Amino acid sequence: PGLAIPILKFFFKFNFIFDIRGFWADEKHDRSGWSKESYKYRFFKVLEKYLIKKADFIVTLTKQSKCIIVDDFKKKPSRIKVIPTCVDSEEICIQPFIRKSHNLVVGYLGSTDTAYDFNKFCFFLNQIKTLECGIELRVFTGEKNKEVKEALARNNLGDVKTQIRFIKRKDLAYELSQLDCLGFYLKENFSIKASMPTKIAEALSCGIPIICNAFNLDIEELISINNIGLIYNFTDELQNLEIDEILKYRSNDHIKNRCIEIANTYFSIAQATIEYDAIYSELNY
Repeated sequence: PGLAIPILKFFFKFNFIFDIRGFWADEKHDRSGWSKESYKYRFFKVLEKYLIKKADFIVTLTKQSKCIIVDDFKKKPSRIKVIPTCVDSEEICIQPFIRKSHNLVVGYLGSTDTAYDFNKFCFFLNQIKTLECGIELRVFTGEKNKEVKEALARNNLGDVKTQIRFIKRKDLAYELSQLDCLGFYLKENFSIKASMPTKIAEALSCGIPIICNAFNLDIEELISINNIGLIYNFTDELQNLEIDEILKYRSNDHIKNRCIEIANTYFSIAQATIEYDAIYSELNY
């Protein structure tokens, strides 16, 4: 939509809010291989600079990206609002837990490529697959089962009990609620500093702790300070204390309640609505 703004601004006077959702051109560089010397990358970086400069308000997903916008684009902090990707807790919320396995049930939700490194996640699984309780993997993805199975086999995980399937949104809350934890590895680069995947809010709203890497400062602070999961580099062997922490995720009501509390505090769509209304009011909409 931002492509139309320079033309419209030439003919009309109006306020506009730039809800960036991330540094788009840099995402294309980091995830799709766009060269920074290409015309399309440079064009969209110029457009981004124009939109940030002209926007009456900017909405971004992370505090780290707000700092980047202030430092790199000299935008006033008062004109930038951080509203992370939120969740409707009435739709996505904890469901009755049915323990069908004595194993530690680890979940994976969404894409296994582009922004994500599934092989790194597999390294983590290899660290815990010999736990005395055993592990079970549930992969919820729209990608082909064959490709996921091949990736698991390449990483010596062919013997792990695994379910791979696509789930409809109406079933998401129930399926997440049956997990002990949700894990993933996001590739660390510039654009990821502005990202906050929806799955984080969804999992926490269902009482499920997160195991992921410190892909930006916001997620590192969120998980570490609030003790709602584990920040792991997916490279080093897990320490005994980390393994003990992961084992605590099995049907632990205290941890579940803490995850839900954090979801309601930081990722509530009701709170996001209040934040957006405040922006519109300030701009006299």
